[in-house]
Amino acid sequence: MEPAQMFILHRLQSVLEAAGIPVAGLADYGPDVTPRFAVTVDIAASTNPTEIEAAAETILANFDASPEAQAIWDAQQVHVDAHTIILGNDSNSIAIRAALKVSYASMVETRNEINTIIAFINSQFPNANLVPLANRSWSDVVAATQAVIAAGQAG
Repeated sequence: MEPAQMFILHRLQSVLEAAGIPVAGLADYGPDVTPRFAVTVDIAASTNPTEIEAAAETILANFDASPEAQAIWDAQQVHVDAHTIILGNDSNSIAIRAALKVSYASMVETRNEINTIIAFINSQFPNANLVPLANRSWSDVVAATQAVIAAGQAG
């Protein structure tokens, strides 16, 4: 099986599972075969196998296996994966968040020192009117990171 077919099957399985269909197996017979896809539903995991199979067949009939649809889904997955990394509980996510928190703490310390200097300058030169730097909370940093990811600006 070619990598492109594997990616399409991965996307199809994700769509089926998002619809609540317990997938036991998938097949891709290629773009020249009708029907192109076949799904084996895990009957044991279903309370209503007839409805589940009908829903699966509807999804298969309407599934867009075009390279364009795959490219759109792949781009969306990058965003989903990035959000998962920021919020996840796996060891990689925790390590990335720890590194970000160390950097964040360093920036807060730096801003606090700059604000001390600004306060001193303002006290010595009343017309200076320098504005202290604001610090973001950790939740602000996470929200801003998610916004950068959602806007496609992280890569």
